[in-house]
Amino acid sequence: MKRALTILWIVVLAAGLSLTGGCAVVESQDVKTSGMWAHFVIDHHPDDDVVAWAVLRVGGQAGTIIDLVGDDYMECNGVRMTGYVEVVTNFHWNRAEISPDAHGTYEFKFIRSDEEVSSIVRTPSIPTIASTTPANTETVNAGTRIEVTWDKSDPGEHVNFFVWGTCIKDIWDLENLDDGEHVLPELADSDPQNPTDCTVSLELRRWIEGDVSAEFKGGYTEAKRMDGVTFDYE
Repeated sequence: MKRALTILWIVVLAAGLSLTGGCAVVESQDVKTSGMWAHFVIDHHPDDDVVAWAVLRVGGQAGTIIDLVGDDYMECNGVRMTGYVEVVTNFHWNRAEISPDAHGTYEFKFIRSDEEVSSIVRTPSIPTIASTTPANTETVNAGTRIEVTWDKSDPGEHVNFFVWGTCIKDIWDLENLDDGEHVLPELADSDPQNPTDCTVSLELRRWIEGDVSAEFKGGYTEAKRMDGVTFDYE
């Protein structure tokens, strides 16, 4: 992986929190494009919902967030992105829900009155889960290790697994090889003294990164395609 923000970004999107912490912002009209650091993300969910995220900063990836004002705005595949602020952290994003592209190609444009800067993000193919052992129609319990196989054509840089449910300890199994098979850690009760039943969800996330336009000072892109299954846990 090129950058060291994988776990941070997972927390941002999965838990709605940002660990980068900064809530100070500067208005875009005070910053030249050549001085901006950019981070663009495509999340393609199993139900074909696609969410585009963008954040611009000044001072690098730990720098001050840039709020787009005046004639400055972001769009993705022609859809204008709007401001989105994390309730807990006051972290500022640009966000849009867009239609899935048949070729998995998404164009982020930073648009100003006198310029347009384009960055292309290409998603990997969907990592369709071919099978699980136990099968997702079977019941799992504490100590079960789920083996997952998936379509490994057009692989990404790596795959991440997330397993969660109200009665189990969450599993984050990160940065595994995109080689088509993987065995997850053992499932465990969230409260062994008072075990309960619940539905357990498993998500496989194929992940790749790329570069933003050279007209920015720096930055990177992320593209994720997901597939998932559920189990009954007793």
